[in-house]
Amino acid sequence: MTVYENLIYAEPNDMPLGLDLYQPDGEGPFPVLMLVHGGGWCQGDRQGYAEHGRYFADAGYLAASIDYRLAPANPFPAACEDVTAAAAWLIEHAAEYGGNPARFGAYGGSAGAHLVAWLATSPDTPLTCCAEWAGPMDMRREPVTYHYRGYGLAFMGACVHEDPATYDAASPLYRLTVGAPPLLLVHGVEDAVVPADHARWMLEKARELGAPAEMVLLDGVGHTGGASGIPELASGWEAMMAFFARRLQAVRIA
Repeated sequence: MTVYENLIYAEPNDMPLGLDLYQPDGEGPFPVLMLVHGGGWCQGDRQGYAEHGRYFADAGYLAASIDYRLAPANPFPAACEDVTAAAAWLIEHAAEYGGNPARFGAYGGSAGAHLVAWLATSPDTPLTCCAEWAGPMDMRREPVTYHYRGYGLAFMGACVHEDPATYDAASPLYRLTVGAPPLLLVHGVEDAVVPADHARWMLEKARELGAPAEMVLLDGVGHTGGASGIPELASGWEAMMAFFARRLQAVRIA
């Protein structure tokens, strides 16, 4: 594969934001995957998903691991604006690197899972499909457990009772519509950071609406953003790879 490092996709408030692009060998055009790292919205960077980028490129995807602005210096909606800008950049430039932006998926873990699900539930989202692993779907109801509450407060910038409308606007659960792209929810049953109920709530809402969604719960697994090659996570990875292979073969019809 070929790796293109630190391609600048946006400069909000004169802050350059970069992505690393992992291009498979071959002629293409390749399906495009945007990868969004976790870290409680407050830490981490695109290099944290370098292994993911290489894994997906080996599987034939043009994969982009992105940076975004971190809290508390940049509370909601900064990171959501950034994933939106990164998606727009990829739509515009993917063909230059052998990608097909009409087959455009996203994957994120933990806080990154929240961000890709937020993008997937945005009006006129460019995503064909989205896989989220252990992400908070409802920012009102315990997005992270008590011990980690500082991360959620740093991201939101206020307590829920001070600004409930903003908490709703930040919640993929309340943004989900019947027109959303297919969504895969992967979550460890023993997650002590982001309760697995978030995946269950999202699936229940999708079924009520008739929106396309599926869920994989991993018994005995705690909080993780997903990683390849770990036996206890294998069923989640298998489901995700099958999901992307199935959903990115053709353009989603609205």
